[in-house]
Amino acid sequence: MRQWLVIAAIVAGGILVISSLTLIAVILGIVLLPAAIWMWLTGKLKSSQDSVIEGKARRVDEGAVVLPSLSETEKATLENTPVWIVRYRDEFTHDENPHSYERYAYGVAVCFSEADAEAEARRRGEPFKPGWAGYDFYGPVSPLSEFRDDGHPDNVLRIILARLAAQSREPISIRD
Repeated sequence: MRQWLVIAAIVAGGILVISSLTLIAVILGIVLLPAAIWMWLTGKLKSSQDSVIEGKARRVDEGAVVLPSLSETEKATLENTPVWIVRYRDEFTHDENPHSYERYAYGVAVCFSEADAEAEARRRGEPFKPGWAGYDFYGPVSPLSEFRDDGHPDNVLRIILARLAAQSREPISIRD
């Protein structure tokens, strides 16, 4: 009787192992096969289409904007073009120590002269005072040192080039 129980246990274990492996193979087939087909199809589609996408990403999950790289002439033009950055700054405290500030700042406009930057900062609101919030500007800086050529959502470098080509010195709003 004991032999039969041992044999039954071995057979049951074998059946369990085989059915488990079969189930894993089926699940992987359901997941991996469509993924492999999708990758094959999109690989074929990518080779027949341009990979340049222009537009504006509003959220991180919308993906980055991919533009063709700047030419050497465009880079030289941007390197030799001074700009002033208007930025919004905020300083505030979280505790009772009035001298421990949290700080943040972000650019809101690009201007082609210091006078334009000062006017744009005034137009946007209160001037920045330490311990408060407001607008200030800094520059001159090279646009290439301030903005990346890797799909900045507002394509600031290309807008600067377009303004230079049109001989326009109008400030460029990069954030409201």
